[in-house]
Amino acid sequence: MRIKRLYLLSIGLILILVGCTPRQAASNPTPLPTRLTLISETPPNLTPSEPTLEPPRLTVTPTPSPVFTYTPRPTQTAVEIQSCQGDGVPKKPDENFGFDGVIAFQTFDDASQSMYFTVGGNPLVYSLLPLPREQDERGPIVTGFSPNGEWLGYTKWSTDQQQPHRTIGLLSYDGTVIEHEMDFTPLEPLVPGNAKIVGLGFGEWINNELVDSGVSINFEGRLTLVPIQSILDPINGSWEDEFIAALPGFNRYETATFSPDMSRVVYPSVGEKLKLALIDTTSNTEIWSDDNINTATGFFTVQWAPDSSIFAYNENGTAKIFLANRDGGEKRTVQAPVTSGTAIIYGFWWSPQNHLLAFSVFHTAGDVSRQILYVFDSIAGKFVFQCPLYQGEELDPPDLVWSPDSRYLAYSYRFAGPTVLLDLQTGQTIL
Repeated sequence: MRIKRLYLLSIGLILILVGCTPRQAASNPTPLPTRLTLISETPPNLTPSEPTLEPPRLTVTPTPSPVFTYTPRPTQTAVEIQSCQGDGVPKKPDENFGFDGVIAFQTFDDASQSMYFTVGGNPLVYSLLPLPREQDERGPIVTGFSPNGEWLGYTKWSTDQQQPHRTIGLLSYDGTVIEHEMDFTPLEPLVPGNAKIVGLGFGEWINNELVDSGVSINFEGRLTLVPIQSILDPINGSWEDEFIAALPGFNRYETATFSPDMSRVVYPSVGEKLKLALIDTTSNTEIWSDDNINTATGFFTVQWAPDSSIFAYNENGTAKIFLANRDGGEKRTVQAPVTSGTAIIYGFWWSPQNHLLAFSVFHTAGDVSRQILYVFDSIAGKFVFQCPLYQGEELDPPDLVWSPDSRYLAYSYRFAGPTVLLDLQTGQTIL
């Protein structure tokens, strides 16, 4: 059984969002179809880019974003769940449109070289990210902002393709760069004799100091890569492996999902029966488990709310999400609200406000398949928003991020554009 691995392994796929063409002056270069990372509260660089794509740096003082309180917009029809406008078909924003926060995204120039840009602010400002360019045409692998928006994490490919890539980097909103060459020695005893380390994993930020990380290994004669999980302090460039090593009954090839305050962790545990276990890390004792799972699939996704008060999990391939508090109590089931056909939940994401849970559903009725986004309020215990996802011919699972004030949802697809913003306050869908 394996919980869905959320961090990027050492392969050429960049598992981040796709799409977004920012508004800019006609004299500025036009970006090609893009790949997006996360929405951050403190922009790394919001100076408009010059035609040479080498903008000056600007020191930006981070300011708290206003807290957005969801208010259902009035409708003329009596519906239980508020819906977006225009059946989810996005429209171009007006020239004064903007939002709090910044989106970092990837694009490619005419020589297929990777570049990263940012767009954000009110009105929108667009600029080039000053990421290191001394590696090959693949460029760095950008993995997302820290929760407070201070750092944008990335890894760099090794210049020697026979050697594993081991460089981890951080770019601050003020232009500061921190890089570390990670030492794999502490993790080498975990690698079987018929396997070798092929690269560094830099996954999702757990909190502002620690990252779900580790290494990926390749077994001799196999093409697939297998992750070995650890915890990484990217600021100091150190492994914090004691968080993982002390877990009772944990298989290092699986995934342990830590709460942001590091006091709880959820992972699959194999004993007399396969189960999903919740561990109190202060005592390394199990305080809750769920053994009512389908061992034929055994794949799970777990997400903690930013304040560590509640977590959500689901068994992949189903239309249900389970919620439980940090001690395993108050367990609830959230069922995708479809009345016909079949539905599969593809992914779910907690808002920065902690109580809103957005998730995408792949819905098939007859010969028609489409993806629908729902937002569930875990405090009110009801759905508060729904919107069909604009996708064209794209049916792959979408990626999604929240704005810092929980007002906007940005989504796109990994291998096709465009990027769309959903405004939960007005119901607008913006391209």
